[in-house]
Amino acid sequence: MGRTTPSYRMAVYRELERIKKTIRYLPRGEAAVLESLLDGIEETITAYLHVSPPPDPFEIIVLHMLRRIIGLRSVKTADEKR
Repeated sequence: MGRTTPSYRMAVYRELERIKKTIRYLPRGEAAVLESLLDGIEETITAYLHVSPPPDPFEIIVLHMLRRIIGLRSVKTADEKR
């Protein structure tokens, strides 16, 4: 049986909290980068919930971080073309 949207969103936020607790023990530079990659995750959660929640909430976090990395690379590539 699947989770409802609110409970699934809460599962993602619980996973995020666990990750953020771990990030606190990393060197400051790494922690800052990882924190910035997690910013704005609500958009990715919403996109997933429009389709179908994955079996593991961590999948949403991984996809979001990949989206952020791709976005950062796109900005860097556009800046290099100038």
